[in-house]
Amino acid sequence: MAVEKTRKAPAVAGHTAPMKAGGTGGAGAGAGVEKPKKVKKPKPLTEKDLAKLAMADELGLMEKVKREGWGALTGAESGRLGGLLSRRSRDKRAADALAPLSAAGSPTQEPPAPERPASRA
Repeated sequence: MAVEKTRKAPAVAGHTAPMKAGGTGGAGAGAGVEKPKKVKKPKPLTEKDLAKLAMADELGLMEKVKREGWGALTGAESGRLGGLLSRRSRDKRAADALAPLSAAGSPTQEPPAPERPASRA
């Protein structure tokens, strides 16, 4: 019976095998040391953020968002919120586009017909 020999890669000084996901890394540099979490600076709220907050309040989701954050919303809740925000945004853009036309008079309204002189018959 023949025995098959395999070749091992030569060892490189200072090189270790890649760590698997979830590994602790052993006693290497930084083992067991946790990095402090970065504190996010609050950003000023935009018009979209304010609309999102108002819509969440209308849907009764504001308490959940305050308590657990936006990530706690289910897919259905997020979809409902996003769909309504999209519809309101679209309606607002359409109303803004029509506003200058309504101030000058409706373009679909025909101007009054000029009066004709009475014909002699």
